[in-house]
Amino acid sequence: MLHVVIRPLTAVLFGAVAGVLCLLLGYPLRSTVVLDMDRDPPSFLAGVHAAEREGARTFAWTSSRVTLRLAGLDRRVDWTCAIHVRGARDASQPMPSLMMAFDGVGSTTAALTNEFQEVSLVVPARPDRSGLVITADVTPTFRPGGSDPRELGAQIDWMRCTPAGPVRPPEGAMRAAAVGGAAMALAAVVAGATTVLLVPTVLAVSAGQAWLLVTGAGVFGSYPALLTTIVCWGAALVALMAWAPVLVRRQRLSGWTLAAVTVSIVLASLKLAALEHPAKLLIDALFQAHRLEWVVAGRYFFTQPMPSGVQFPYAIGLYGTAAPLASIITDHVLLLRLVVIVAEAAAGLCLYAVLARGFQDRAAGVLAVVLFHLMPASHFVVGNANLTNAFAQAIGACVLCGLALIPAPARSRGFLAAATGLTALTALAFLSHVGTIVVVAATLGMMVVMCLLARRTDLTRLAAFTVVMTLVAALLAVGLYYRHFTDVYREAYARVRAPAAADVVSAPAGSEALDAPAMLTRLLAWHERVSASWSQTLLDVGWPMLLLAVAGGLLGLRGRRDRTAVLLVAWAAAWILLIAGSTIGRVDIQFQRYAVEFVARVNLAAGPLLAGLAGLGATSLWRRAVATRVVAVVLVAAGLWAGWASLGRWLVS
Repeated sequence: MLHVVIRPLTAVLFGAVAGVLCLLLGYPLRSTVVLDMDRDPPSFLAGVHAAEREGARTFAWTSSRVTLRLAGLDRRVDWTCAIHVRGARDASQPMPSLMMAFDGVGSTTAALTNEFQEVSLVVPARPDRSGLVITADVTPTFRPGGSDPRELGAQIDWMRCTPAGPVRPPEGAMRAAAVGGAAMALAAVVAGATTVLLVPTVLAVSAGQAWLLVTGAGVFGSYPALLTTIVCWGAALVALMAWAPVLVRRQRLSGWTLAAVTVSIVLASLKLAALEHPAKLLIDALFQAHRLEWVVAGRYFFTQPMPSGVQFPYAIGLYGTAAPLASIITDHVLLLRLVVIVAEAAAGLCLYAVLARGFQDRAAGVLAVVLFHLMPASHFVVGNANLTNAFAQAIGACVLCGLALIPAPARSRGFLAAATGLTALTALAFLSHVGTIVVVAATLGMMVVMCLLARRTDLTRLAAFTVVMTLVAALLAVGLYYRHFTDVYREAYARVRAPAAADVVSAPAGSEALDAPAMLTRLLAWHERVSASWSQTLLDVGWPMLLLAVAGGLLGLRGRRDRTAVLLVAWAAAWILLIAGSTIGRVDIQFQRYAVEFVARVNLAAGPLLAGLAGLGATSLWRRAVATRVVAVVLVAAGLWAGWASLGRWLVS
């Protein structure tokens, strides 16, 4: 009985201390408060309008007063606060002046010009108080007139507050770090995790929280509280997922399965928290939220234009999935991100189940889950708010993994339930993104071919089931949604039949470097298209995971003819053929960029496959010899580092 009480208390204390300690170690490295006006202002900065762009420079117009509230700022040392600002007036308007002050006292005034200049103010130490309020008053202001009713003061390029010495993080941030670490530690104990799993889980959460808090002034404003909420919900989900089998089947999860569930939920929680970080650009997330509001309001059928003027149906599977929760989670950007992250976490767990059941390699399954969540392709797609594509590919991955997990075709209740569920998921994938129809259908077709070539009764039956499942799902998708766009298809067909405009003559090979403008102004030679696809694949996957995946294919699949191995080989073949087809096939100039983007989507769809093969490659190398163990450790470490680095780029892009 004493152990039942002491272990949770010890774990909670360990989690709280680890959370605070990670933050205390990381905060001095990024204690300078930097606000670049390349995104909307955070909640603790008032009096600044939305960011604008002039060439390569971004800036934001102020109103008559700018107020920066840094609650909990450590005032034991001097701070220097500066604003990079310009007046931005034409000859008919008087130049303004700017007066900076802190806490209502200690001001400095500067006359502004049409060139950016740095105006700074030294804030002396006051150990008896915490927090700082910086104000900047601009006079005179002006109104642009016309349809712009704003009162404008000056243009700000950036704001910065730098401490004169070591400082500690605000109390709110330390509280968030402590609560998050303690909550995850308690959840791990409740779930029955051993110390071997509990310690790295708590350390990963603590390090992730600290990284999010010290990046982009995350220690201020409402973000620490939001981070705590996300991590605590993730911790509750870990405990729930661990006890659900006990309540339903009176059977506990194995240690490896619990590790996979915990890792998937922890990484998913940190990814969602990173998406909600104030330094993260919305990009198209607001556009996606508006489309969700259309669906909630009953507007289901809308289209997306292509550069050639052709319209295509904009699939709404993501919005339909999120719609039932729209009245509960009123922040629809957060809701859509949550649904996508949950779908990716489910795909990761399906991948673990494939490796654990098909290869009896649970260690490879857990490693595959980690690599899958850290794969850069997902970061780019979700970070750029292409949420419909990310959701569709995650659902498609669940379908492809499900074919390896479904019971053998029979009239049993288990098979019928699984078949119905897989068919519904396939239809949902088709209804979530038009590009996914091509990728998932091609992969399913390759799986059918490989199953038939194997000439085994069980695989032949699986092939027949896959054909039926795909056809039924396609009929459902067409009947529910795509049949409502006959006018769109008719117009697209007319445009295709119309005489094509003359192509721009291709420049000689090697005449200029391959870049985005080149893709839009000239036809690319075949070797340039191959180079672009290879570069995109390296960017999406990373060379460590690619090498591990090759090792997994050569060592983990060698000599195997079972269903799981055949399906993985088919998935890999479909991935290679889709990339080759989009690379070799010559397209018009206006579609060259979309061809490279299609490669990125194919890589995203193959993410579970590559992560699974990489996990098999790592464990296969580990079991062979000492030298190959060293190779496995180096490649896994490099893959984890590449994934973590891509998360960092994702956060600030």
